Parts: sequence; C-alpha cells; structure tokens
Amino acid sequence: MSIDLMEELLGYSADDLKRWTTRDFTIIDKRLPAHVRNMLIEKICNRKSNPETMRFFSEVNILNHHAPMIKDGIVWYSSYKWLTKNRWLTGEVEEGYKSQFFVDLIKYIGRNNIVNLQKRANAFRDKDGGRILGLTKGGKVRYPVAPDIWLGLKDGGLKFIEGKHKEVLAGTQLVGLALIKKYLDCSISIMRVYPQNDPLPIQTDYSDSFSAIYNMV
Repeated sequence: MSIDLMEELLGYSADDLKRWTTRDFTIIDKRLPAHVRNMLIEKICNRKSNPETMRFFSEVNILNHHAPMIKDGIVWYSSYKWLTKNRWLTGEVEEGYKSQFFVDLIKYIGRNNIVNLQKRANAFRDKDGGRILGLTKGGKVRYPVAPDIWLGLKDGGLKFIEGKHKEVLAGTQLVGLALIKKYLDCSISIMRVYPQNDPLPIQTDYSDSFSAIYNMV
C-alpha cells in the first residue's frame, strides 16, 4: 500500500520568537489546557542552557495553531515512551503530569489499543524491521517512539503530530507514526516551523519511506 505523507510547513513571526526567548509566556494560547501550558513553562524555565534558547518554540507554535480545533482540553505534549514501556499499561508512573497523562491515555486511546500498539512495536524491533529498512543509529536499532504531540479534535478524532524546526526526523519517529496511523483511526502529520519572512523551505516527502514502514509494521 502506498501512503502520501508530505511534511507540512508552519511559519512563525520574529515577534513571536522574541516573546518566547524573553519568556513572555502569554504567547501560549489560553485555549490550551493548563497542564500543557504549565508543562511547557516548567520545561523552558528548568533549562540550564542558554536562557534565550528557542527550545520548545516549535511545539508552542504547533499547539497554538491547533488550539481552535481541540475538544475538551484533550491535548498533550510529552516525550513519554508509551508505545513500548509497560508502565503505560499498568499505571506505575509518578504522580503529576505522568499520572494525568496515563489517565488520558487510557481514556482517549484505550488500553486495548495500547496493548496492541506495544505488541506491534516490539514485534517490529524483534524481527529487525528497523535494520532491514536502514533505520539504525550508531549501528543499533532503536525502539519506535510516539510523536511528541497528540490531541483530540472537535470532530471526535485524534491527531498525532511530530514537530520539527531544523532537526531531522528520526527513523524511530517515522515508525511510531506508521504504527499509530495503521492501528488507530486517526490522523498524523509532520510539521516543520520556519521564519515566515524567510524563503519557503522545501517540503520533505516521506511517502516512500513511510509506506515501506507502514507495510512492515
């Protein structure tokens, strides 16, 4: 099966970037739920690197873009390994954001779906699917990972988004998107943010590699 997957582009303004790097957190859309706003603020404030880093700026832009489309505050930004780690089935996670994430994971995605996704993810790695497709890092085949953003839409569906700025999409991220697309009734996208005053970047077409993975998982 051949599946089209073209990178989507989302422009941002110089003013918005300045607001983020000067820690003007009013840039985060108030329609986003408090747990997402607070998590982003805590992450950037806990960074020990350059205080003016644009880290997490891509995610803020993507979340703001989707704020009018979300339903009942069903939004998460995280790097939790719920596609492969058993604790996201048992609920043996720390209190706070992880505990809240677990509740929403079971409620909106469903335990049976997560069981199936983890089974498929581990089977893909066990049969060396990543090596067959050349998706290795340092000679090692990594586990599939879920995209950083998922949200519930007003039309009742779910959407999963992998956000990028200048970073390269990892093969493990493409596998995660393929698993989610194949075994959940949902939409997926890869979104790249860029300065809107710069020339429009060339969009990456992931259709061939995504289709190969999709047919293998």
